[in-house]
Amino acid sequence: TNLEFSGLQGAPRSILISSPGEGHGELALATQLAAAFAHAGKRVALVDANMRQPVLHAFLGIPNKLGLRDMLKDDLVPQVVTQESKLWRLKYITAGEPTEDAAELIGSISLLKALTRLREQADISIFVGLPFLVAESFLLAARLECVLMVMRQGRTRISAAQDIKKQLERVRANVVGVVLNGVGK
Repeated sequence: TNLEFSGLQGAPRSILISSPGEGHGELALATQLAAAFAHAGKRVALVDANMRQPVLHAFLGIPNKLGLRDMLKDDLVPQVVTQESKLWRLKYITAGEPTEDAAELIGSISLLKALTRLREQADISIFVGLPFLVAESFLLAARLECVLMVMRQGRTRISAAQDIKKQLERVRANVVGVVLNGVGK
């Protein structure tokens, strides 16, 4: 509900969901959030921005032939790389084949073109990114409308979270909230 009011004109058009480290629950949160927006009547694109070690396809049990990497590298339109879900308003874009030049692709003008094209196809694009341990996570955070940080009790160090917050402020990322997983376990 809070996300509905966090953008300039209601819900943000592009959201990055990431964490300080692996295994904090960002992928599960992203898929649940995407389904919730789709059930609320929004057209949603769930995008795997982890082009170094793609994860969305394995989590959902879908192919990973073409994806975000291909959109950025080969200038493909979203319709070519999009996969349907059981919810007709929700579509998936996997990462594509793993690549080591992910930071260059995220930092390129191709990402801005892809975001413009995604806005034509979806009301909200939810990106699942690499943890904030690599450069492309901060590049993506700076280019998307907002960031939702996922932390896990007993796993996320306070000092790491504070350092990431400072770095996100430096790139002028719009952090709209934090989700704390693993509470009470």
